[in-house]
Amino acid sequence: MDSHYGDIMWYYIASVPLAIINALDILINVVAVKIAGFNLHNAASLNALWTLVLLFSSRSAERYSYYGFSKRSILMGTLALTMSTILLYLTVLYSCTILIYISYGLHAIAYIYFRIGVQTELIENYYNYEWAVSVIRVG
Repeated sequence: MDSHYGDIMWYYIASVPLAIINALDILINVVAVKIAGFNLHNAASLNALWTLVLLFSSRSAERYSYYGFSKRSILMGTLALTMSTILLYLTVLYSCTILIYISYGLHAIAYIYFRIGVQTELIENYYNYEWAVSVIRVG
């Protein structure tokens, strides 16, 4: 097995947490409405918080990738995803509304750090000649 195959497998493995992040996005909103009893205003404020956290944390995630720490960015996204999932579980157990806000904020951090880290790794580590082949296929 050559190192190129290992590089490609890494991207398949990285797609699993991205899928979990996307599924968790819907799940947190469902838990907020069905278990925590959020109304329309609470759900809107929850999603507004997610957007604000995403906007503010995207700048630091971009800096990590810009300075070559994309794997560290992926690690931070994974840690934030783990913490978000644990807090979501605690929200289900105790119906605590403040935990769901914190969980969804951590979800936004996980989303941006993981996504930017994976995209940077993809761009920096994919072989140049393969980009040319993919452009020819698309173009």
